[in-house]
Amino acid sequence: MSHRRVMIPPFFFDLTDTCIYAGRILNRLSRDMEVLDSSLSNSLRAVLFRLATFVASIVTVAYVFPIFLIPACVISFFYYQISKGYVNAGRDMRRMQSTTRSPIFAGFAETLEGIVTVRAFSAERRFIGTLVQRVDLSTKVRVLVHFRL
Repeated sequence: MSHRRVMIPPFFFDLTDTCIYAGRILNRLSRDMEVLDSSLSNSLRAVLFRLATFVASIVTVAYVFPIFLIPACVISFFYYQISKGYVNAGRDMRRMQSTTRSPIFAGFAETLEGIVTVRAFSAERRFIGTLVQRVDLSTKVRVLVHFRL
């Protein structure tokens, strides 16, 4: 997907509202880099550690008390069924977080492009107020995502 965004012909930006589209591109690329830089290595390490602990626990319990594997399979099935709902909810919350970040980048790009006009009409307070509202909404969604997941 990133390859398609980067290889867009220049005339596309002449025909499209550049500020909004540039904000979306910047949001998408910055979020991808943030995930790669901060989250991916820690998540991979945690998954591998917990997987090794889980396998060791299952092997130990199966060796000591093999009959426990029957209820463990039933419990695992129900756990899997319940977890599907949480995965979908988490995906929706992350999508909301991404869509509330795009207007921040788009508005900032618009302001930078038209800074001379903004200053000429003394509209700095209005633009700052709009940016603060967008950041507040994005922060609310980010807190919701953080505490729900």
